[in-house]
Amino acid sequence: MTENEVLSRTQEFFDGKYGVMQHFLGDFPLNEKEWNERVNDYDCQEVARQLHEVGAAHFLFSMSQVNGYFPAPNVAYTRLMRRSGFVPHCSERDLIADLYEALAPYGIKLFLFMTVGGPRAAYPALFPWSEEEGPLPLLAENWFPMLEEYSLRYGNRVAGWWVTGCFSYFSTFRTEDHPFTQGLVKALRSGNPDALIALNSGSDNVRLTKEQDLVAGERDGLDLPPYGRLVNGMQSHVVTYLGPYYAAPGVVCSNVELVRFVKRTNEQGGVVTLDAAADDHGHIVPEHMNQLSVIRTFIRERARFQEKEIPESEEYLRAKRIPMPDPIPADYVNVAYGKKCTATSYFRWAKQSYPPEAAIDGSSVTGWAPAADDRKGMYWTLDLGEEMCVDAISYVPRKNFSYERRNFEIIASLMPDFSAYTTLLYQGDIPLPLGVDPARVFSKPVYCRYIRMRPTKPNVRVFIVDMKIYVRPERLKNRKLTRPDRSSETKEENL
Repeated sequence: MTENEVLSRTQEFFDGKYGVMQHFLGDFPLNEKEWNERVNDYDCQEVARQLHEVGAAHFLFSMSQVNGYFPAPNVAYTRLMRRSGFVPHCSERDLIADLYEALAPYGIKLFLFMTVGGPRAAYPALFPWSEEEGPLPLLAENWFPMLEEYSLRYGNRVAGWWVTGCFSYFSTFRTEDHPFTQGLVKALRSGNPDALIALNSGSDNVRLTKEQDLVAGERDGLDLPPYGRLVNGMQSHVVTYLGPYYAAPGVVCSNVELVRFVKRTNEQGGVVTLDAAADDHGHIVPEHMNQLSVIRTFIRERARFQEKEIPESEEYLRAKRIPMPDPIPADYVNVAYGKKCTATSYFRWAKQSYPPEAAIDGSSVTGWAPAADDRKGMYWTLDLGEEMCVDAISYVPRKNFSYERRNFEIIASLMPDFSAYTTLLYQGDIPLPLGVDPARVFSKPVYCRYIRMRPTKPNVRVFIVDMKIYVRPERLKNRKLTRPDRSSETKEENL
């Protein structure tokens, strides 16, 4: 595909300037009945009205993740699952067809998000994946007929496909026009040869095949793309999120920053897709509707303006009032180092692992993270080895991930079951600003032995780079662990 062909094919997408993305995920695993109920609850008409209201030119909707759930019937998938003794998690409702019918009157183009490896996490034997190579031949044999069936069904009702997981550290995607990539593109375009295709290779803007006409453009934050409409022969495009992470409510960027980012990306020749959080009916949450409405005003309706005219988000102003961390006195002693740590799970992948003890080893390049499927009831616990008076705490999450800086608490107790505890640190829906690591010096020491970090909501992402528990040096010297007032301890709540 030549550059002129790419320019022609992507002209309408370029003219649209910006669109909205939505991760339709849910709390997995769900049984067949629950999945159908979740899909049936999706309100296509209201979602389309909201998208029109905020001026979205396109809507990127997550058709699937690696967990095996699809919001539309698929005969190939159903046959494969039943033949293999599994229950196919395809909804009875064809949500994609309904979405198109709702979006079409407004002229909003529908794009679908897919994973390159299909439901490989749910059914690894049927969709095998190598940690070195990526997709194996059997995966293509089972996955491509599913994609072809969807593409033929929807035809030109789907304007494009955004495929994640084509990362360059897998050998399959280090070869331009690899047979797997060619087969993937062929399946996706079987129903619409004009469909735009973005293959997400990470943040490096690599073109995996000459048939790829759209940069995937996934970014953490508001980083401008390379200058120019074409990047490595593809239409410039950026995908990022309004909240602290994909599908997460809350505000982390100011309206001024957002308008500036969209405007400059458009001026450089790029298109922006902004992920917005939604409720169980698909309705975009109010704080993201407000920010998208401001973008519409200053991108679509006003050719000239000064940034001081852009109204600021109330949620962002509240977030900026988050208290800054307390400075830890230099002579305080960290008593966490080398102590026993446990957790409900820890993340392991290839040659990387993040075990519980890595959260207190003092290194800035290690840490603890829960397993990918540990999303409900997870926690990390530190045993100080004896009861003592704690005077301060510091907690370091990863520097560049806002979604790991919200909805958590760190508690202390004398009992290993935490039936009574004192809250040391708490963070609600609004994430801590990037670069701000929470720390607190207590006005009264907390008498405890066990420290626990846990999310306060389901499906929260957590990563402890470093946790330090401090005591004043004279306590260690004199070993006088006087029990302070414990009236602040509360019964554990069911969070």
